Amino acid sequence: RSLSPEQILERLDDRYRLLTAGPKNVAPRHQTLRALIDWSYDLCTPAEQRFWARSAIFAGSFDLAATEAVCADDTQPEDVIDLVTELIDKSILVREEHAGQARYRQLDLIRQYGRHRLTDLGEEHSARQRHHAYYQEVAARTAHEQFGPHQIEWFSRLQLDHADLRAALEYSVVEPSDEHAGLCLATNLLYHWINSYFLNEGRGWLDRLLAIDQEPSLPRANALWTNGWLALIQGDIPGAKGMLDEACDLAKRLDETEALAYAVLFSALAAMSDGETERGLALFEEALARHRAIANPHGIASTLIRSSLAYSFLGDSDKASALAEECIAVCEAAGDVWHKSYALMALGIEVWRQGDYQRATTLERDSLRINQALDDRLGIALNLEVLALAAAAEGHHDRAVRIFGALRGLSRSLGVSLEGYTHLASYRAEWVERLRKTLGERAYAALLQEGNELSLEEILDLAFQEKHARRPAAKHEDVSVLTRREREIADLVARGCTNREIANALVISQRTAESHVENILVKLGFASRAQIAAWAAEHGNPDRA
Repeated sequence: RSLSPEQILERLDDRYRLLTAGPKNVAPRHQTLRALIDWSYDLCTPAEQRFWARSAIFAGSFDLAATEAVCADDTQPEDVIDLVTELIDKSILVREEHAGQARYRQLDLIRQYGRHRLTDLGEEHSARQRHHAYYQEVAARTAHEQFGPHQIEWFSRLQLDHADLRAALEYSVVEPSDEHAGLCLATNLLYHWINSYFLNEGRGWLDRLLAIDQEPSLPRANALWTNGWLALIQGDIPGAKGMLDEACDLAKRLDETEALAYAVLFSALAAMSDGETERGLALFEEALARHRAIANPHGIASTLIRSSLAYSFLGDSDKASALAEECIAVCEAAGDVWHKSYALMALGIEVWRQGDYQRATTLERDSLRINQALDDRLGIALNLEVLALAAAAEGHHDRAVRIFGALRGLSRSLGVSLEGYTHLASYRAEWVERLRKTLGERAYAALLQEGNELSLEEILDLAFQEKHARRPAAKHEDVSVLTRREREIADLVARGCTNREIANALVISQRTAESHVENILVKLGFASRAQIAAWAAEHGNPDRA
């Protein structure tokens, strides 16, 4: 009654201080918002009250493992699930499900109240420390799994954990530690920054933390080459070169072989981007030799992808193709799909350059299916660039311009420069000029704008040319696309088994079963378990037969 809507909005940061007066003819708990939540809090047992307050430290949704690590403290781990259940029953926690896993969250109003109670209990600092330590472990585990069969599972998890990862990074800035925790956390999230919508944010965190923690150390060297890579993707060549030069010098001083191999790799990319071709090739050779010497498959694959693109730029078709194909083999041996998608993209570029537009389109669509499953927007943008060029070369001019328009909008939203990743800028400029002359400026501009306004789903439909081509039957006819274990799991999915039932039947962990199912979806280009079931029913399982 007393304030305008604008004044209410200004005061909504603390709803309990704002809403302090209510009708006097009702029960006290109905008179004010604070009284209502106080009443609910008083209905909880002391253990539930502590758990409510501790769980308020989470900024977003969280799973049971996070709850046990952050909220248990003096609570036995086996009692945690009972407390979670009680708080769900009392509507303090809201249960959600993502990829077969239960997660929990609090409404903002409930969380804010819990934070006040946590402060009253004198536990806010210890809760923040446990929260920070847990998400450091999550990021470190993701970095460990970034090359291999479980990467989809971990990359997807980071999307759900983003709000809490951000909170942990903020804690690293506000409460810097002697263990370089902030630099390690931001560096271990490299693929989260690249795969998601957070490229600019990742660069921002690394910039801030590098400014705070300037002690010569391995974490600093790793953070420098990581941030240098992000800078290259953004097209900031001078900034990237400065960080990569420092990373190389520091890694040499510390005699850190792996950090030096990565710093050399991205220094090669920076040199190529800056027109230093001979130096770039020499650095690529050095990086590959260093990664081979320490048997680092992730470093080998990363170097092979970029070396392939470099030799394609120089017109050495045999070398470019051989490097990309070797990378695909390395990825398949490790069960990796993310780096394989980029190797397919690199091979598609070289095949397109050789004039085999149909095969180039096939390779880019195979890569795109993986990037779509991973929700890797940068990878999708790179695929679109080649698909647009292939469409233009095959005479599909309207479609090519629409894809160029979609690419423009997507690149702008990501804050990336594709020139920092491929050598297609000159080809794109040439074909754009041809398309303008062929279609006329007015038609070209209209088609470009049409593509620019497409949603991501519409962009993918356009890239696959027809409405349901993202799940093409032709690809699924090859049963060898799945490993023997994946065929076995597909058969169990067809029988209606849940991930837990699959895990029990095969004596594996539930997370491993989930990872296999995700890989099957990616390999077959499917979006649901029902499609896997239909595929398995159609093809049967020769091992079982």
